[in-house]
Formats: sequence, structure tokens, C-alpha cells
Amino acid sequence: MLISVSIKNFKSIRDEVELSMVPHNYIKDKREHIIESSSNKSVQALPLAVLYGKNGSGKTKFVEALDFMRRKITRGGAIKTTPFRLGDANQEKQPSEFTILFKYNDVVYHYGFTIQNEIIQTEWLSAYYTIRPSLLFNRWMEDGNPKISFGNRLIQSTKGGNRYLSFIFQGIKNTGHDLFVREGCIRGVSLLEPVFDWFLKHFVIITPQSYFVSLEEQLHTTDDYLAKMNARIQEMDLDADSLITVEKELNLEQLLKDMDSDEKEKIKTDLENLEEGKNITYPIIGRPSPQISIIKTVNGLRRLVLEASYAREDKETIKLSLHEVSSGLQRMIHLLPALDMVELRDTVFIIDELDRSLHTLLTQYFIKTFTQQAVESSNCSQLIFTTHDTNLLDSELFRSDEIWFTEKDENRSTQLYSLSEFKLTTGLNYERGYLLGRFGAIPLFHGQKMRIQ
Repeated sequence: MLISVSIKNFKSIRDEVELSMVPHNYIKDKREHIIESSSNKSVQALPLAVLYGKNGSGKTKFVEALDFMRRKITRGGAIKTTPFRLGDANQEKQPSEFTILFKYNDVVYHYGFTIQNEIIQTEWLSAYYTIRPSLLFNRWMEDGNPKISFGNRLIQSTKGGNRYLSFIFQGIKNTGHDLFVREGCIRGVSLLEPVFDWFLKHFVIITPQSYFVSLEEQLHTTDDYLAKMNARIQEMDLDADSLITVEKELNLEQLLKDMDSDEKEKIKTDLENLEEGKNITYPIIGRPSPQISIIKTVNGLRRLVLEASYAREDKETIKLSLHEVSSGLQRMIHLLPALDMVELRDTVFIIDELDRSLHTLLTQYFIKTFTQQAVESSNCSQLIFTTHDTNLLDSELFRSDEIWFTEKDENRSTQLYSLSEFKLTTGLNYERGYLLGRFGAIPLFHGQKMRIQ
């Protein structure tokens, strides 16, 4: 469960902005939207947050900041940050800052780090095992040299204690590229593992170009999964009669021809060791499909293809590959697995341009279904997304503290604020108020004026 996240000095964001998922007590509408993790330390949060703003206001940059944080923790290495560059030379020299508060496995974690170029400047982690926080570690720079201190709870729970923790830090301090929470997790420090695990498995970023990994494989091997997706496609009145998975001939030489030698050898080795009846999926670039799924059958290697089935006028069935169907159907096919994940585990989905290629009613369906499943389950999943679709700005769909706006200030720095900060009258039409400029975050046209009556 995400409680809050704040970003500072990253791309279009200069001053700190914070997205809070904590519900305001004074808002009495849609109390059913509040999800609660009551075990151990009770925490309430909202299942939804929608971000509006004109083009160039920083919605995507905020999503990119969350993605940077996730990649830095889960992948490590020398990933360079991009500070706010429209201030002055001194501003560009300041570190970018990322801070997050979340609950996982009945523990609330407060984690953050600052980074300048590729070098970690500070890093800290506290955990609420009880009502009081326990500082697990604190990392900082002193006269250009990295330093770290460890909390008693981390020392006592780690085999080898302070000596082993210091050894881990010694291995990453020279380059300064890696986060201690990641390195400690890799080296078996059990108290740090939940932070890494949450970002890896429970914090999902979906861009307009994202696709669900191994989708063909899962639909092919799980009949119930395919049937459920086809039922949803019918329910949403999407164009296809059904989806089917088909085994087709694999042209291995064609697949490997544009790859470097190391990648070719790896794939060849993987396929040689693939057991009969098992699948393996690879991402591919510059092809109609973003990935290829391969299955080993009694007849050898075959590729799995997801196709859309249609009934012709002459009662025959025709099958189309996914790149031949509507972009809306393609988009929804790769979004629908998120609805299944909501029922399985606590997951935070951050989707940039949720409405991309989708009719307003389809987007509403997705939001309502997600919310219903998140509230009814005990998993506390959440959906955070950006959009330009003002038809969604409806008090029947969102609480006012679930609606957020991005707007540039006079220094062209992104500001983030909630609709709940405004004085709202009963029965206010959110969409009309937004388009009339009452809440800001809209384009201001110069020259010929455009006004909504």
C-alpha cells in the first residue's frame, strides 16, 4: 500500500512535490473508496489518484520520476538522474531527491535517497514495526566521502552484525552508484528484503508503449485466464469475437539475424535446454509484436501467437494478428491483466495516459472495475494514472482528494496539488469547473480566445 511519495529536483520538478494517498477525514463522500490495512499498524489509503494538466505540465515527468526510483532500486548500476535545468547553474548541481512511505507485510517503511549525476549522496530507511519508527540505516556524504550508520535493530537481526553490514557498504562506496538497500538485499540482509521485493513485484509502471510480459504464454497455458479475458472483451463490446493462442512455425534464423553474437548464443542455449511443454518469452525490438513466446512441443520449437478471431458473413472464421486489430483492443488486452493482479496481491499501478486509444466508457469500466476489486479484496491495490479525458472528471467516479493537477509556475517548475484544496460547492460539476479554469492546469490560449459556455 502506497501512503505517499515525494520528488524534488527531477526533470520538470524543481521544488518538492508530494502525492498523498491518505484520505481527508472531512470528506464524507464515497467513504467506500477508503481501503484499510488494519493488521499491526492500521493505515487508511485511497485506491485511486488521477492526474490532470495541460500538455507539458509535468504529468509524465512525475511518472518518470517514480520509474527512475523503481529502476534504481531494482536494477542498480550507474543510472544518471536529470535535475531541473530551467533554474540556474547552481540548481543543476543540486541532487535529485526521492522519498516514499508505504506499507508492506504489516510494516510501514519510510525510505528515500538523493542522487547527483550517478552518485548517491544520501540514503535512509526507517521501519514502523510498532507505533514508533526504527531507523535501520542512514547514509550521507562527509567532505566528499560516503559514510553510513546502522540502527540497533538492523545490526542485531543481521548475521555478522555491524561488521558484515560495513563490509557490504565497503563494496559499493568506491563507485557510489548503488543503493545500500539493494546491495544489502542481494547479500541476504533480511530486514532490507521487503523494500526491494515491494518495488520489484508490487510497484508497476505502465507507459503508453508498455505490454504485459509473457501474455501469450499465460493465455496459452491457463484456460481459465483466456476464458476470463474473452469474457471481459465481450462485456466491453470490443471488436473481436474472441482471442486465441496459436502455435506457428518458428524461423529461428530470422529471429536471431539482427542480434549480437552474445545474445544469439544465450537464446540458442536457452532453447536447447528448454523442456518439452515449457515456454520462454523474449522481448524483440522493431517488430510488429514487442515480444516472442516460444514453446517446445513434440514436433520441436514453435512460436506462440495471440490472434483475434472473427466470424465472417459466410460463417467461416478468420483470424487476425494483434497488429491488425484496433489500437484500442491492443491497449486493453495489455491492461486487463492488471485487474487480475488486483485480486491476487497488493499492487500499485502507475499508468501514464490510461485513456490512450480508449473510449471514455472503456476507461470508466476499467477504473470502476479496479476500484470495486481493490475495495472488496483485502489486498489494498491502488491505481494512479494520468489522463486528458475530462469526461472522467466526475464526483460519481472520484472523491475530490483522488483528483490531482499538475501546473507549471512562473519558473516553469511543475507544481502538484489536489482538487480537495479548493472550496467546492455541493453538486459542482468537476469537468465544467476544470474546463472553465477554476482549478488551473489548463492551456491558456493567446490571441483568439476559446471559451466553454
